Amino acid sequence: RIALLFYGPCFSGKSALFDYIEALPNYESKGAMVGVAYCKRPEKIKEKEVFVDSYDIGSYNGNEEKKGFFIERCNLFIVVFDPTKENCISEIEDCLNKIKNRKNKDPFKIILCATKMDLINDDNKKILEDVENKFKDYKLYKLSKDSGEDIKKMYDEFINDSYEEIKDTLHGIDDLDVY
Repeated sequence: RIALLFYGPCFSGKSALFDYIEALPNYESKGAMVGVAYCKRPEKIKEKEVFVDSYDIGSYNGNEEKKGFFIERCNLFIVVFDPTKENCISEIEDCLNKIKNRKNKDPFKIILCATKMDLINDDNKKILEDVENKFKDYKLYKLSKDSGEDIKKMYDEFINDSYEEIKDTLHGIDDLDVY
């Protein structure tokens, strides 16, 4: 099983992305424990059926222990940020550092996802350009509130593009009571 985490600061738009994925056909929502939403779905990857467990963790203060738990156990990370916020580069750096400094040495993959593209102005375009220049090692997706199918496309591409690199270490997150 693949464990995928939507990760980012408060009000970045990660829960809206997660909610879109969760509402698609064939996704089994497992409800939520306080601060964590979860859904799973079988995906066809390289002619194999692989379950993908997706998580969205609340970014409020006091939720650091839960965030750390999931960072240690997930294979894939969608780092979501809001390019209309001036401090988004430091927020991205913080997220990336927490992922890279995890104790789990299994392979993992990260992509970046800018949300709220329908709201950016000229100043925000400069910030987004700075993000693209600073984080060249990561694939960047740009989405807005009307992205719809592009959200699923991003999700599918990320899973399929990452599978070969992480397939030998897939164990998911078992015995997690998320009800």
